[in-house]
Order: sequence, then C-alpha cells, then structure tokens
Amino acid sequence: MAIKKRSRIGFSQVITTQWLDLTANHMLRNTALKDIRSSLDETLAVSVSVNSDAKRNDRQKTISILLRTWARPHPSLESFRDEGLELFSMAPNGLRRCAHYGMAISSYQFTAAVAETLGRLFRLQGYAKGLEVQLRMKERFGPRQTVSRATRGVLRSFTDWGFIRSGEMAGKYIPAGRIRITDPGMARWLVEAALNSTESGSGLFQALVSGPALFPFELDIVRDRAPVMSERVEVISHGWDDFILKLRFQKLAF
Repeated sequence: MAIKKRSRIGFSQVITTQWLDLTANHMLRNTALKDIRSSLDETLAVSVSVNSDAKRNDRQKTISILLRTWARPHPSLESFRDEGLELFSMAPNGLRRCAHYGMAISSYQFTAAVAETLGRLFRLQGYAKGLEVQLRMKERFGPRQTVSRATRGVLRSFTDWGFIRSGEMAGKYIPAGRIRITDPGMARWLVEAALNSTESGSGLFQALVSGPALFPFELDIVRDRAPVMSERVEVISHGWDDFILKLRFQKLAF
C-alpha cells in the first residue's frame, strides 16, 4: 500500500464521553463559541496539561478536537451535525455515545481508519492488537511518531466510550459488544456517518450497513428496500437488491 506521508491526523488525544457530552450540551443551549472554549478549558485544566500555559499544549489540542467534532465541524457537515445534536438530545444516556462516534468518524479520517481497521480485525480474528492497528495506520498515514500516539489516543477514546475493551493480554483489544440501534433516525444517521468517512463520498448501502466502520453497532434496518436517507444523500438503484449512496454536496477534505 502506498504511504501518504502528509495525510492529516487531527485526532491525536484521548477524548472522553464526559467532555463530548459537555460540548454537545453547550451546542444545544446555543452557547457562544468563546464560552464553550472557556468552559472546556476550565474543565480540562485539572487533568490535561496541568499548570501549562503553552499555546499548543495537549489541553488546547484536546479542545480543538472537541470543537471540531461538535461546535465547528467542516461546513459540509453542519447539517449532519445539527441532526446529530437532535438525536443526541433525544437518545437515552447509554446511547448518546453513538452520536459522538458518528461525528468523530465523519470529522476525522484518521479516527474512521482506526475504526475500520478494528472492525476488519475483529471480524477476522475476534480481537485486535494495538501494535497491529498502529502498523496499519503507519502504512496508510506514514511512519511518524504522531501516528503511533494518535492511534493509542483513538483506541483509548473508543475504550472510554465503551465500544472496545482491553483483552486478557496487554495491548490486546476485543469488542465490548454490539449495540442494537432500533431508532430508524439514528440508524440512518450512522449509515450516513459511515458514508462521510469514505474518501469517495459514495458506497453500497448494504456494505456500509455491515461494514467495519460501524463495527460497534447492530442496525435494525431493512436492507432490500430503497433506504430513506436525508436530503444530503442521493440513493441510486444498483442491481436487484442494493443501492448506491452518494453524498450530494462537495466531499469534505479531512
């Protein structure tokens, strides 16, 4: 596989559900961006880059990730984010993390790549070694120390979100158990998240539903009928029982 030496990483820190919940709830209250930033800085000050005033310390990087996920996504994701906030507000506490996952893989190609790699390894062997995942990421994003650190950050984030857990051997991860999504709106939105995570902005419906990017979920969704997607997605018949999904708007640059 050709190595992309200058591919952007972006998601390079451990991000907790507590911080994501805080950011999303601020957005639901229409809090001003500067006030969201201040609130996050105050919350993170006790645990991330404590007593550090450096401009680009880990706390500021973490805040940037949180803001890009929920407060300042790429313009092509704003409508998708708005729907995600509505789903987040209506979901039971145990399912709100699903909205965080959808926004994370939509906003960060690197996060989506780690998710896809985990999904493939889980399907192949039932577990994934952290070093295996790091190797796959270095093949795709370049042999940089930043890639190793970011991979560990995403793995630890997914662990905090409850989608994976540590196995009996150190450095080994296993699925935490698939989450059944019965709400049609959340299921459709997660399929669109998987579509957002593709480099082409298009994909086969059934492949997206059962694809590795959505490994944490079991979607209650009818697969042999034309899916009812948002206005952001074009649905095209493909063969007897499948459909091509294609983003209508310009594909974002991760």
